[in-house]
Amino acid sequence: MLVVYIASQYELGDKSENVLRQIEIAHTLMDYGFSFYAPLLMHYVEAFRSRPTDEYMSIDLEFVSRCDAVLRLEGRSVGADIEEAYARELGIPVVYSIAELQALEGR
Repeated sequence: MLVVYIASQYELGDKSENVLRQIEIAHTLMDYGFSFYAPLLMHYVEAFRSRPTDEYMSIDLEFVSRCDAVLRLEGRSVGADIEEAYARELGIPVVYSIAELQALEGR
């Protein structure tokens, strides 16, 4: 089972809508039999106690390094750009669709 990091927009636009979008994609990944890490769920951690953005980015990059692939969702995002670049630096595939994930897994 591939473990997929979801990289997407957070700061631009409505943050709650961006989080919901990632949750919807997480459910789709589960429907297709993938495991996932959805970093925007940290939105709810942040609601209880604020921390510097670079702390979250450090955690996110650690999870990128532990995933089998990064699913990059459409939308402008400095954070997702950093996550995508880091994955590529580590040789972790970056994909843009469920079909590409299925191809990685040989389905």
